[in-house]
This record gives sequence, structure tokens and C-alpha cells, in this order.
Amino acid sequence: MSIGIEAFGFNEVIDETRVYKAIYRDLKRYWKEACQIFIETIATHIHVDTGMSLGSVLPVAEELRMKTRFLQAMRGFGPSKSGHKKAYGPFADNNGLRKSYASGVKLGQRAYELKYGTHGDPGFVFTFLIKVLQYYLHENGLATGGSWNTMFEGEKAMEAFLESKIEEYLDLDEVFEIIFDSSRGGKY
Repeated sequence: MSIGIEAFGFNEVIDETRVYKAIYRDLKRYWKEACQIFIETIATHIHVDTGMSLGSVLPVAEELRMKTRFLQAMRGFGPSKSGHKKAYGPFADNNGLRKSYASGVKLGQRAYELKYGTHGDPGFVFTFLIKVLQYYLHENGLATGGSWNTMFEGEKAMEAFLESKIEEYLDLDEVFEIIFDSSRGGKY
């Protein structure tokens, strides 16, 4: 697909697919890094007893290819303990499940959605849900020790990154180079 531009006596045809691909590539890196910032931040704010809450974050950290950064942010984890009985609603999978790092990892496999779309239809989506009952209780101040505020802190860090780093990730010079190069039949 191509588009034409005519301005100030300049008449060019531009390969918009190449432009979209370049912009998409940069925005995908930008979005992925923003999601990594979110995960790294919440990992540093989760208090650890057995590691179940923290373990629930590992699957998304692995998909974001940040396992090493995630593990460095961890404060360790303790021994396995008996699980909560009669858990319900979104925490039904926790019902009787032993509280351990491995159990958290299992629950975390369905705790997130991460999508990038395509260059033709860029749909950037990141959702992280708390799937571990004790994480939910601590997050919302319903357990002893006050509220963890991991989601608030993660969102705050992610927004700060998104607001301050767009120009570092979206290379407008490269986009303009593609536009003008493609209009002259060059390859990208």
C-alpha cells in the first residue's frame, strides 16, 4: 500500500507499510519496556512469606523476557504452608492449595494478558490480575501489616516511564528517512 504526499511542490509516493513496520517495531519495544517496569516495581513491593504472591508474577516476567531482572528484584521466599480453605470467586483455585512459590507460579499462568497486535493493527494490551488470595488481602489492606500498594506503585512507575521515554523509543528521524527513501525507490 502506498500514499501520496504533495506539499510545497513536493510530490512523492510513500510505502506506508514500511513506515508502519518501523513505527510498530519502536512502539512494541517501548510498550514491552513499560510492562517490564511495572513488573519489576511490583516485585520490589511484594512482601514475602512463602513466595506464593511473588511466584504469581513470574509467568508474565518470563513472557516479557525479564526473568533475571525479576529474580534480582525478589527478596527470597520461605517454606511452604497450608493453604486457605473455602476460597471463592476469582480465588477458587486457591482453595486448599498449599501456599508456596510453585503454587503462585501455577496461578500466575492465567493472571495476565499481554498483546502487541501487528504492524497493521497495533493493539497494545497489558493486564495483570491478582490471582492469589493472600496477595489480594495484603494489596487491599485486609490483612495485618497494611496495604502493599503494589499495583498503584507499578502503575505509577509505568506511567512515569511512558510519559518520559517516548522520544527515546520512537525514532522519528528513521521514520522520515524511510518516507523520503521509499519515495525515491530505496529499500528499508
